[in-house]
Amino acid sequence: MELIEERSGDLDWERVDVAMANDFLVRAVAGYSSSTAQCTAALLRGLLTWAAGNGWVKRGTAFGVLSPRRIHSGLPKALSVGGVAALKGAVDLASPTGSRDMAVIVMLARLGARAGEIAGLTLEDVNWREPSLRVVGKGASSFCLCPLMLVRRWWAAYESDGRSLANEVFSFVPCHPL
Repeated sequence: MELIEERSGDLDWERVDVAMANDFLVRAVAGYSSSTAQCTAALLRGLLTWAAGNGWVKRGTAFGVLSPRRIHSGLPKALSVGGVAALKGAVDLASPTGSRDMAVIVMLARLGARAGEIAGLTLEDVNWREPSLRVVGKGASSFCLCPLMLVRRWWAAYESDGRSLANEVFSFVPCHPL
């Protein structure tokens, strides 16, 4: 508001025009996401429409406010085979969290499951006889995944890594950074 504020603190709405509004918008949304820029532009249009309704700015000023470009990020890119190999190579298999990390990486890479789906797995989701995993996906929908032998091998290694699972609810415990 300092653009139209007088020394007395009153607002001089007559100074507001389309160029000033767009200049303000560009500076106000610099560094923010495209969705934030879109919302800010809509709010500015609403303010200018309200000010025009009160006779403070010219009618139609709000129509001149530009629409920031909407950027669609699309789907995330998958890791290459080399990227997955490098990720797996960075895991310390001597630790329980390393075994867990390897199990998660293998499930993400081999099953195509989402990180949130893997993080939400519980012991009740595992059917060792079939073998299958019940996964809760987006919108609380559930479906079964049939893990490949390699996934089962890493998961079993994590589960049998000298840990007592009798009192645990979750198969994957959080790892706290040092």
